[in-house]
Amino acid sequence: MTKNWCDRCVKLVVYYVIFSNILLPMLLLFINDPNSCISFSDILTSIVWIVSGILLLIGTLQGKEKYIRIYVMLTTVCLLVGPVYWAVYPGDGVFCEKRNTITMILLVLYFIMMWPFQYCIYLFYKQVAKVNEPADLHTPTQSNEDSPLQTPKNDRRGQKEVV
Repeated sequence: MTKNWCDRCVKLVVYYVIFSNILLPMLLLFINDPNSCISFSDILTSIVWIVSGILLLIGTLQGKEKYIRIYVMLTTVCLLVGPVYWAVYPGDGVFCEKRNTITMILLVLYFIMMWPFQYCIYLFYKQVAKVNEPADLHTPTQSNEDSPLQTPKNDRRGQKEVV
């Protein structure tokens, strides 16, 4: 794959993840089927995914890698803990019954599918960090501070002056 094509795929995945992290939990919370099961953990997880989607959106629009870094850390923890939690506690709400096997299989497949997306977001983070880094970190400054590249010389008063 060429670098340009790879960059386009990474950006497409980032936009898809932003869209899915904000829209899908809202659908879960606000468009509710009367026969569906929404527990407290589902509500909390939806809020975490919405916040993480907003963090990724802010980081993408402003081009700041710190928001993208927070997103990557937050969602990595969610992707590691989420499947285990839902496997152990498959329904913990008052109006909730246990989830069926097909739902759990689809949920695990979703979490497995999210790992390549997480890697694409990490690649996007590296691109943003590369764009935001200073042009040349090794150029000497023009200030009067002591630098190992500058040699001291004595002025008239006997004090050392930096050239």
